[in-house]
Amino acid sequence: MKKTIFLLSLTILMVFCSCKRFTPEEAKETVIAGVKDQVPMLVQQFFFVDDISIDSMRIVVDQEPMSGYLYTTWTSKGISSPIIVNVSDIKRSKEAKGYIEWMADWESAGKAYMMNTLLGDLL
Repeated sequence: MKKTIFLLSLTILMVFCSCKRFTPEEAKETVIAGVKDQVPMLVQQFFFVDDISIDSMRIVVDQEPMSGYLYTTWTSKGISSPIIVNVSDIKRSKEAKGYIEWMADWESAGKAYMMNTLLGDLL
């Protein structure tokens, strides 16, 4: 009887622990940390940029899958330009337990930077 109660209690505890809500603050921290780790590869991909700094993030949908905006500053030849990167599908990974996955639209951000640079040169 004691063993059954113990196993039932353990099962209930495991269910409550696994149902912990993924918060927007956790999402922001995870995405910012992950993107900061990716910056060297992003700078290599965008050969026209010397550096990309991650300034902050705003979550606009606060339930999974979350989405938001990453506020960044792109620098080239000493000139800085603020660029907003769309981040979507922020959620817990179903394949890798404990991991968070997201999609960031770096292609559109690169195009926005190029347009800002071209317009800045024309004006």
